[in-house]
Amino acid sequence: MKITGPDNLVKYLTSRVPQLMKVTPEVYFNISTSDPRSIAFNEQFSELNISALGIDDLADNYNKIGLLQSFYRFIGLNSIANGYFLMHASAARFGGKTIAFGDNGKAVGKTLSSIEMGLVSGEYLGDEFIFFNATTLEIFTDDLIPIHLRPEVREHFKNKHDLSTRDEFVSKQELGMQYVETMPLDLICYLNFVSDISLERVIKLDKEESERYALITLSAHTKKMLDPSLY
Repeated sequence: MKITGPDNLVKYLTSRVPQLMKVTPEVYFNISTSDPRSIAFNEQFSELNISALGIDDLADNYNKIGLLQSFYRFIGLNSIANGYFLMHASAARFGGKTIAFGDNGKAVGKTLSSIEMGLVSGEYLGDEFIFFNATTLEIFTDDLIPIHLRPEVREHFKNKHDLSTRDEFVSKQELGMQYVETMPLDLICYLNFVSDISLERVIKLDKEESERYALITLSAHTKKMLDPSLY
């Protein structure tokens, strides 16, 4: 991938997921700091032009997350041909296994559940943006993706773990977890909360459901990139 734009943004993005940068050499990610705010693709979806006044201000966490969303979704779309897929999932290590919490269109609690496991094991991969290597069956990410703590998640960790932060975006290190870059994927879980604890159970998906859920997990970011109303 080739990145053009303000020097600080090029430097900020260039060091990320280098294995994917190498397999997408004819892909272009262009950034402009002018209005109107826009995202536009060429007909082949090999070039993305993103424009917004003040987008080069990396002290603004919303600029960071907006850039990262566009960057990972775009490189994820273009790395499919090389067997790399962007998962809408959060992942951590637990009990010697690598577990991802994925999106099946109605699942909740991906971030919360992955952090709970990471707090036990001390090992965390990433939140929301996880890449899957279809050849090696490994998942990977990079260390600089922030964890997005929504208000209800911050409240949970304050009440249950005495972890108090006012920040909406934090690093895994701030939560006392070690970064794990690449690991074989052992299990994908899809969570739904129930109001009655007696209804809690684990269900093993059949082949048809597994395939349907996996397709959602692997396509959700692309759909959101092409239709921002789904965000």
